[in-house]
Amino acid sequence: MVSVKTFPGTSIVTDVVNRKKAEEVFSHIFAGGNIYSSQVTAITGIEQHSVQNWVARGFVSRPINKQYSKRQLCRLIIINMLGTVFKIGDITEMLSSVNGNLSDENDDLIPDDILYICFCELCGLNEGECMAERVESTSLSVTEELASLTPDNRKKVAGILRTMFYAYRSAEMNKIAHDMFYRIMKNINKEEKVKGEIK
Repeated sequence: MVSVKTFPGTSIVTDVVNRKKAEEVFSHIFAGGNIYSSQVTAITGIEQHSVQNWVARGFVSRPINKQYSKRQLCRLIIINMLGTVFKIGDITEMLSSVNGNLSDENDDLIPDDILYICFCELCGLNEGECMAERVESTSLSVTEELASLTPDNRKKVAGILRTMFYAYRSAEMNKIAHDMFYRIMKNINKEEKVKGEIK
């Protein structure tokens, strides 16, 4: 069975996950301007009521004219993606460490779309691998291009990228483990049924 590659936390199919491809795809999505919540749901799988709830709770800035920007979409992707591993309060606290008040984009050290694109680059550089030393060195190299950040802030962003990476990979492994478990249980139940019929 061939698995379909998508950008992390989205339904966007791609041949490669990296910074260049992410920039290209997201530029295309937003070529006509901001997008509506139905498009956000199609891209992320997040129900519209959850998006509205996160906006109301200040985790994402309010949409303008019911439309979401690239930054807002990426914030939603990040929160949703990390939500399978962390509590939402922990996610927002981590994001606040680099972006201050989450409902105010003016105090961000790094815009969420840039954070997400850096995360895609980190995933691409570590595809098929999860070696701690490699993830650390590549997270630092990914942040080198963020010239507007101080060295300390680049290290902070690199740490957040590593946390996101491990959470994302953890969620992937968790899903694989559950799928394997259910297949095993299904086979055991079939075998028991066959044994019962033979008796």
